[in-house]
Amino acid sequence: SSYAFIYNLYPTKTGTFVIPSIPVNINGKEYVTKPVTITVSASGSVEKDQKTAQQSLEQALEERIFITLDTPKKEIYVNEKVPIFIRLYISGISVRNIEVPQLEYSGFLIDEFNEHRQYEQVVNGMRYTVVEFSTSVYPVRSGQLVLGPVRQKIEMLFRNAESSRRSGGFGFFDDDFFQGFLNPYTTQVVDIQSKPLVINVQPLPSEGKPESFTGAVGKFTFNVSVSPRQVKVGDPVTVRMKVAGTGSLKTFDLKGYGSGSEFRVYDAQIKEENNVKILEQVLIPQRKGTILVPEKEFSFFDTEQKQYRTISWGPTELTVDPLGQEEGFRMIGVI
Repeated sequence: SSYAFIYNLYPTKTGTFVIPSIPVNINGKEYVTKPVTITVSASGSVEKDQKTAQQSLEQALEERIFITLDTPKKEIYVNEKVPIFIRLYISGISVRNIEVPQLEYSGFLIDEFNEHRQYEQVVNGMRYTVVEFSTSVYPVRSGQLVLGPVRQKIEMLFRNAESSRRSGGFGFFDDDFFQGFLNPYTTQVVDIQSKPLVINVQPLPSEGKPESFTGAVGKFTFNVSVSPRQVKVGDPVTVRMKVAGTGSLKTFDLKGYGSGSEFRVYDAQIKEENNVKILEQVLIPQRKGTILVPEKEFSFFDTEQKQYRTISWGPTELTVDPLGQEEGFRMIGVI
C-alpha cells in the first residue's frame, strides 16, 4: 500500500534548484527522500521542449495503438446490408476495460454489434493484438453518406515517473504489465478515433418496380401457411407469413389481408424472431362452401442480380362446412 502527498511547485525564475530531502517518521523510524534537482529554462524554451515531447509521444502512441473502420463495399444501394469492421490495434502497451466503440452515423440503420474477437497480426513489421468488432449498417437514403469516425476511450496502464526514470523508458511501453507487477502503476484514459468512410449510395431503380415492393433489399425467402384448411362457418383460420434472408428486416413492411365479403378480418400481428419477420392474422369465414384465401406476393430488390424479384404464394383453398342446428358462432376476440 502507499500514501501520496502531492504538492504543486511553480518556478518564478530560471536556474537550477534543489528540492531538499524530506524526512518521514513512521513508528519511530525516520525515512528520508532523495533530493530532486530542477532545471528551470526560459518560458519560450520550455514551451518548445514541451511541444516537441508531446509530438514525440503522440507519434509513438499512433504507432502502438490505433483504430480503423472498414467495409468491403463502398458502392451500394439504398437499404442494402453492408458489413462493417472496427479493429483496435495494440502493440507493446498495457490496456484494460476495452468497451464497444462509439460509431458516428447519419442516414443509416445499424444492427447490434456481434461478439468481438481477438487475434494477432503483423503490420509493417510490427506485431499487434487486434480486437475486432463487427456489425452491419443499412443506408436509408441515396447520395454520398459519411460513416464514422469511430471513437473509443482506452484505459492505459503506465508506470509512474519514478519507475520510468529507473527503467529508462517512457513507462507506457511495457511488454508485459505483470513483469513489473511490484512497481506502482497509474491508469490514464486516452481517446482515439478512426478516419471516416465515404459511401456512395445509389437509389433503387424505378423501372420494373412491382406494386408489392415495400423496401426489401438483399436476398429473401417467403412462405405462407394457412391452417386449418377445413373449418366451419365462424371458425378462426390463421394465416402466417414468414420472410427471412440477408437484408434488413426493418426496411420493409409485411401487409396482411384487408376486409372483404368472404372473411371477417382481424388486425395482423407482426414480430421478429431469430432473424425472421413473421406476420400472423386471423380470418373468419362468413359462408359455407369452398373459399379461397387470396394469393400473396413479396417483392425485393436483388443486389447481386440488380433487379427486382417477386415470390408468389397461394391462393389457398378452404373447405367451410355449415354450422349444425344447435351450434352458434364462437367469439375469439373483439374487433
